Amino acid sequence: MKFLVMAAAVAVSGVLLVPTLAHARQADSVEQVSATVRYNPADLHTQEGASRFQRKVDAAIKIMCTRGRENMPSMISDTRRCIAEARQATQPNVQLALAQ
Repeated sequence: MKFLVMAAAVAVSGVLLVPTLAHARQADSVEQVSATVRYNPADLHTQEGASRFQRKVDAAIKIMCTRGRENMPSMISDTRRCIAEARQATQPNVQLALAQ
């Protein structure tokens, strides 16, 4: 049973790559980054576990979208757009994980 839970966690965490687009104004280029959010599928059966999972996803998105921009006030709107787009892009995978 433990092996099945571990295999499911690895399989689903591989599917749950968090894609984001970080728009760099200076070079007008787009950089695509991703992160893996690991979790135990058994934890998602409770409201607390599902909430903790969502917080982990949100934290990963925030880190990816803000890294390197902490002291750049001119990038605030771009960072907000990055976070919004990443949340929208990850929502289907988050819902899939919660449904299983």
